[in-house]
Amino acid sequence: MRNLERIITKFEEIVSKNFCKNLTRNVGFIQRSSSRLKGFEFAQAMMVPHAFLETETLNSLAVSMKKLTKNVI
Repeated sequence: MRNLERIITKFEEIVSKNFCKNLTRNVGFIQRSSSRLKGFEFAQAMMVPHAFLETETLNSLAVSMKKLTKNVI
């Protein structure tokens, strides 16, 4: 868990929430302002070491996102 915290901390130093918000809107990843999925939280979840396994499911990605932020429902 310690490595995950370091990865997330470094990610937060490099990438801002505002940058992710603008990027996800510009490319069409997030289209509604009421979307529960936020670009920053999604990008954080992709930083989780196991997130790149081909057996990753949407549910397990959501669980990872929930561990990183309490805003994910």
